[in-house]
Amino acid sequence: MSTWTNFDGLEIDFGVTQGKVNITGSTAESTVRTLVVDVDYESILEKDALAEISIKDAFIPAGSYIRSAVFNPTTSWAAAGAATLTIGLGTRAGVVIDADGIDATIAKTALASTAVVDCDGALVGGTLPVGTSDACVYFTTATGPWTAGAGRLTIEYITDAT
Repeated sequence: MSTWTNFDGLEIDFGVTQGKVNITGSTAESTVRTLVVDVDYESILEKDALAEISIKDAFIPAGSYIRSAVFNPTTSWAAAGAATLTIGLGTRAGVVIDADGIDATIAKTALASTAVVDCDGALVGGTLPVGTSDACVYFTTATGPWTAGAGRLTIEYITDAT
């Protein structure tokens, strides 16, 4: 069998020699996903958020772990009182998974249009799975009502790729 090395260091074999396996790296399907949910104050006021979860809503697959969640107000939130915003997860059947699993009672003062809210609910941080059902995001308020506000929630989660 004849071999030679070309000008850029590649070894060239002639004949029926099988190539050598390079085991210095590996590939795998990425299991990190992102869910983005837009919300405005009117959508929170007009309905019972948990009861309004639909089969058409985007979801975090059952068994996933939430690595991080960030809420970015795109319009400053305003209310007559000291309103708060809570972000939870529920099933498509309208059953609570964790009412404040993404973040609990975000204060009105933290919801200016230039703010970034790093969510810190019990399901954020990758230590607990979202459960055995697909998880949909819903928003609730306390001490409202809101009179203005909109924002984008970005959740980064890990699924089981098997």
